[in-house]
Amino acid sequence: MKKNLLAIIAALTLTGFTTSSMAQDYVGDGSKIIDILNGGNNIYGIFVPGNEGVYSVDMAEELARNEQLDYLFLNLEGIYTTEAIDVLVEGISRVNPEDRPTLLVRIPTIDDAGYELTLERINEVLEHGGDGIVFPHIRSAAMAAYLSGYLNGLGVDVWSPQNPDGKFISFYMLEDGHAITQAYEVAEVGGYSFLSCGIGSLSGALGSPELGEAGCLEVLAQATRANYPSMQLSSTVDVIQQRVEEGYTGLLSIWNDDTTGIFRRAREVVGD
Repeated sequence: MKKNLLAIIAALTLTGFTTSSMAQDYVGDGSKIIDILNGGNNIYGIFVPGNEGVYSVDMAEELARNEQLDYLFLNLEGIYTTEAIDVLVEGISRVNPEDRPTLLVRIPTIDDAGYELTLERINEVLEHGGDGIVFPHIRSAAMAAYLSGYLNGLGVDVWSPQNPDGKFISFYMLEDGHAITQAYEVAEVGGYSFLSCGIGSLSGALGSPELGEAGCLEVLAQATRANYPSMQLSSTVDVIQQRVEEGYTGLLSIWNDDTTGIFRRAREVVGD
């Protein structure tokens, strides 16, 4: 399997998708969630919309000072702009490095952007100070292998349970019906940090929340088998407890006035 994936990477490279020198030897600083995951505990974070003007630097600083937030999940899938990364990074940077949350940046899909533009955006996230990249709608092991190979070619020190000293988060999401059938193969690729489903997209693709939930549990099973953490939406204490019992390590919520209290109580319930 690994020999086949290496052959795929080599073939893609020969077609012109070569690694850039723009971000050579970048190592990242996803230290907060990395320290927590290496310690065997769960991580708690929130969606941050990427729409221009939604968050100011001061608001980003306020989020970064919230002790209940281990990471911020900046969603640039629909509207990609490096200005949103800059705002979050500037606000987060006002907080001591050992205390600040990890910044994960979700970029648009390869299907929408194409490989060449996706590679440019990877370099931009690195250069603008993101601590990790979330890749939505990974459709195959070949796509995952290419991204892993590209980051490796840049010298990015990607964290995983197999590389606990790594500093950067690379996050693959399976969100389509066909992709779920590829979960075993994607889990075998290596060179990344998280393997998760996108329950909203998957439920829509499969036709019901129940089927979406079942598909996510299949992704979770393959991630667990390959010793990768997985993340899931978790908006209440009861749901967080359920997700942790199922085996999810990352808990992700929409931000509102109740989130801090919910995360605080959930940590007590599950023992984090």
